[in-house]
Amino acid sequence: MRITDPKWPAVREFSRRILREETIQLTTPPEFEMDLINLVRMMSDKLPARLDFPKFDFHQDNTITVRQQNDDDWNPIMHVGIEEPDAEVLWIPTGASEAWSTIRSTLAELLEAGYPGCLGCGGPASEEPWDEDKSRQQFD
Repeated sequence: MRITDPKWPAVREFSRRILREETIQLTTPPEFEMDLINLVRMMSDKLPARLDFPKFDFHQDNTITVRQQNDDDWNPIMHVGIEEPDAEVLWIPTGASEAWSTIRSTLAELLEAGYPGCLGCGGPASEEPWDEDKSRQQFD
């Protein structure tokens, strides 16, 4: 995926949230398992003060869903897939297999830059609140 792709800002925000948010679970195709294990290893190396790391679950769909635990509920906060989720869920409208390599490399780049512990290293507009409505308008 190129930086000029309208999905690029959503991929960046998706990656930043994986590194920033706690009590999250990623549900992905099983072929991503080794990449996810390596991601947690990188996070533990680059973020030594962090004690909570993403959990994983696997399914056969070509989607990625990220849920965050609130009390006893796991609420979706991000989704990669063709079907549009609820309006408050960050959405990347493509299949998981098409998006994963870009997400994986973006996560590695952000960790190498020191994110989330550094100011401004998250890329353009990383300090601004995410506007999901504006992001989805770019996909039309």
